[in-house]
Formats: sequence, structure tokens, C-alpha cells
Amino acid sequence: MAEMSGDEVGALIVSGVIALATTWGWIYSVMLPLRFGGGPARFPVLFAPVLGYLAILVVLLTLASADVRNDPLYLGFYLLMGIAWIGLSCRSADCRHVMTSVNGAIPRRHQ
Repeated sequence: MAEMSGDEVGALIVSGVIALATTWGWIYSVMLPLRFGGGPARFPVLFAPVLGYLAILVVLLTLASADVRNDPLYLGFYLLMGIAWIGLSCRSADCRHVMTSVNGAIPRRHQ
């Protein structure tokens, strides 16, 4: 197992913080009672990022260099970087618009 350089450790920490913050932000915004009628319709949207994370993992396990595939530390490092990129891209593209259009497609409870 290779040892990470100081730059890589810094990138790992920054990526971890960004990944945690953006994933938590996604979960929080989906779980707000006003979104998706507060019912079970929001749960498929809640797990959408997980599918993206799994896609990154599959790519890393199949297409990455053998150095990455065979080292769990670097596998986790690049996975965290990918999760951070997904989170940042959703923030910059404002994925809440996607959630709002899905919300409009779900029947609302009329009170």
C-alpha cells in the first residue's frame, strides 16, 4: 500500500468535507416536509446520489489504473473526490430545479 503525500492528504480532507457537506445538503433538502408532499415519493430521489457514487466506484474498479484498483486508500481517495465533484456540480447547476420539476410531477394532496 502506497503512502499519500501531504498534498494528497490535504485534497482527501477537503474532498471529504465537501462530499459530506453536499451529501448532507442533498438529504436535508429532500427530507424537507414541503418537498414531494412529505410522503414516500421523495425516497427514490433521496437515493439518486447513491447511484452516482456507485457509478464512480464501478468506473474506478474497472477502468482505473491498477495502482488505484489495488490500493483501498487510493480507491477511497478518488471515490471521495468524485463524490465531492458530484456535490459541487449539483450546487453550481442548482439541482434543486430538477427536484422542483420532479415535485411538480408528483400529485399533490389538496387540502
